This record gives sequence, structure tokens and C-alpha cells, in this order.
Amino acid sequence: LPGAPGRAADKAAELKKERKPRNHKTRDEWAAKKAAGNDNTSAKDAAAAIKKRFNDEYRQRRQREQAAYDRRRAEMNLAWRSYQDAKRDLWTSYKPQIDGVWKRPRRGNLSALQRVRAFLHDPAQTLRDERDRREWRLLGRRQWQERRAFQMRERTLTGAIANAIRLSSVGGPTVYRGRLAGVFHLTRDAAERRRLFDMQQDAAKKALRDRQNARKKLLADPIKAKRDEETRRLAEDYQRKREAIEARQAREVATEKAARAASNLQRKAAWNAWREQFNITPDPAYQGRTGTTS
Repeated sequence: LPGAPGRAADKAAELKKERKPRNHKTRDEWAAKKAAGNDNTSAKDAAAAIKKRFNDEYRQRRQREQAAYDRRRAEMNLAWRSYQDAKRDLWTSYKPQIDGVWKRPRRGNLSALQRVRAFLHDPAQTLRDERDRREWRLLGRRQWQERRAFQMRERTLTGAIANAIRLSSVGGPTVYRGRLAGVFHLTRDAAERRRLFDMQQDAAKKALRDRQNARKKLLADPIKAKRDEETRRLAEDYQRKREAIEARQAREVATEKAARAASNLQRKAAWNAWREQFNITPDPAYQGRTGTTS
């Protein structure tokens, strides 16, 4: 419409004339600075010096704490790696001895040259291996004879009855009312007789294996006990190092905490002195929130 921009400008001018002045918030120090021509350079310089001083102290304290933490962490990691390496080396040094005790003897008959070489290398172990081989040879020969006799008796009825009588005391998953009933059932069942005979021979092998393992265990236990004792001493040394590092850490933390508390008191006293020197009155709301006093 013609003349619309002009009317809008006139209305805006009238509103601007009718606008009331704002009630600005004032403070005494602001009025003092305004009366003095905003000449508070000395107060600003003093405040900047206080801030720089305590900021530098805080930065140095944080650097000391971080350096102490890094040093403690490096010492703890070094102690742990040293303990693990020493333990690994210790177990590696004892492993051939323990493995030599538990090593199965070489099967078959050795030649004279092989026996001499083995005896010169380790006389005690060679004699033990020879004893174990001799026991297995005797057991194998005896079981071969028993199996041959068992098979010969199985060809006749009286032999089957004899095998049933011999095997009735072996036992198994089937439970009979008495030995006579067991003999009767075994006489009728050839497969059960064969199974009990194999079980009897397997039990003899297991008994010999357990007996030899018991002898080996008697030889290996002192070696393991010596190894475990040295491992325990290594663990105690590591624990002492760790406790010393932790004790030093507690002392350093207590020292830094005391220094931090003293710095806080000095900072509060410095700011209070600055307010008194330059007649600075804190804001009541800020004063109530922080607990500072002029």
C-alpha cells in the first residue's frame, strides 16, 4: 500500500521514545572503578600474579604426581616381568629332570652298544629303565602263556568249566547270587568268559603300570618340592618388592595431599589479602556459594 513503510517507521520511532530506561545492576566496586576512571591496573596485575603463581604450583604438582605414578608403574611392571622370567627359567631348568623320571623306557631289546651309551649318559635312569622293561617282558610272557592255556581249555567242555571256575572270582558288571551260580552262567556264556579273561589281563597291566608310576612319583616328588620351594622364594621376593613400592606410594600420596592442602590455604589467604588491599567486596551470592570472606 502507498505510505505503509512510512507509517511503520513512525510507529517504531514512537515506541522507541516511550521505552523506559533499564535498571542496570550496580555494585560498589563497579561504581568505584567508574568514579576512578576504571583505573584498576594494579589490582588486575596483582590478581594475575596470584593466578599465575598458583597455576604454576598446580601444574608442577600435577607433573610431580604423574612422574611418580609413571615411575611406580614402570617399577611394578619391571618387578612383575622379572618374577615371571625367573619363574619360567626355573621351571625350564627343572623340566628335563622331571621329564627324565616320567619318560617311558625304550621298547624292545637294546643292543650292547646302546646299553653302554645309555649307562654312561645316566646310570641310575638306565638301571631303572632296564628294570621296567624286564617287568613288562615277564608280564607279557606270563600273559601270553595264560592266554594260550585259556584258549586250549576253551576247546573242551571240562576246560570251559575250569575257565568258568577260575573267572568266577574276577567280578564284573553282572552280579550273581553266589559263586556256584556265577560258574553256571559262565559255563553257558563263552563271550562272557572271554571278556572276563581280557579284563583280568588288563587289570594286571594296570597294576604294573600303577606300581611303576608310584616308584617314579617317589623320585619326581623331591625334585618338584625343590622347584616349588625356589618358586615360593621368588614369589616372596616379588611380594616384598611390591609392598615396598606400595609403601613408598602411600608416603608420596600423603606428601602430595599435604602440599595440596597447604597450597589451598595459601591461595585462600592470598585472595583475602588481595581483597583487603584493593577494597574488593565479593558478590553476596558468590560468597554464599563458595564460603569466602572479605
